[in-house]
Amino acid sequence: MGSGYIREMIWRYMPRYPLTETQLSTIQQIALQYLERPMSREFKWMCLTMARMANEQFWVKVKALLDSDTPITQINAFCLYAYSEGVLAGERQRLKLQSETHQPLRDPEKLKQLMPMFGYDGKDDFYRFIVDRENWVDGKVIYQTPDQSELPVLYYFGDFDHLGRKLASLDMRQCLPDVLMPKLAKVMSLGLLSMNMVHSIWLYTIYLLEKINDPRVVPILTDFLEQKVDWKFETVTKGLMYRAALNVFLHYQTPEAMQAIKNRPQLEEILKEGVAEGYGWLLKKIP
Repeated sequence: MGSGYIREMIWRYMPRYPLTETQLSTIQQIALQYLERPMSREFKWMCLTMARMANEQFWVKVKALLDSDTPITQINAFCLYAYSEGVLAGERQRLKLQSETHQPLRDPEKLKQLMPMFGYDGKDDFYRFIVDRENWVDGKVIYQTPDQSELPVLYYFGDFDHLGRKLASLDMRQCLPDVLMPKLAKVMSLGLLSMNMVHSIWLYTIYLLEKINDPRVVPILTDFLEQKVDWKFETVTKGLMYRAALNVFLHYQTPEAMQAIKNRPQLEEILKEGVAEGYGWLLKKIP
């Protein structure tokens, strides 16, 4: 049984047991820490437990975080604060949000409201976001002939990797790193690892971080792994993120990049195993 299941079970059954003031204070501090990181499987049960147990001071602290500058904290606080009015009020809000985020969304303003799920409406919008004139020297997008050995960028799309081909046709060395890198960092701060569209966009973003050819992208990628990937259960998606990150770290080979590899045994295992050629950029052969 994974640790996430255990934490979920603890939150689920906690209201059944009497707690001292000290224990309740500790639990409330732990609950507040959940607002600083992406939602995990036990988040719902934490909310339900707080609806039954938290004191007024706790809800004051949660309300203050509704105006946080961090998107993840702001949205998590919004979801949790609904439970300050009771379990039924919180569940109504949760089901409403769940319904909205599973509908095909075309309204840009609506998308902004649902920023934690993702800030762009599909892959076409992501491409338009990258080729925006303000991201490029003199406002001019520079194209190149794609490296055929790196196509498809994402192996599982194969011949249908149209976005990967378009991104590979951009000469990212001609972009303005000081303008584009913060934007890419913002993209990587949004969404959840379990969402298919989001994790594909993340992989394309990691690809672009390599192609920008600026070592300042290394801390951006390291922060992304720490915030979104390292703490997740072992899954195929997590493995793909690590594989893509390894490509970038090996491209730059700065001390920080090599330390990032050393800090993650999974990356060192990928280095040992290697990957056969013929699968494009994501699974390209490690030198």
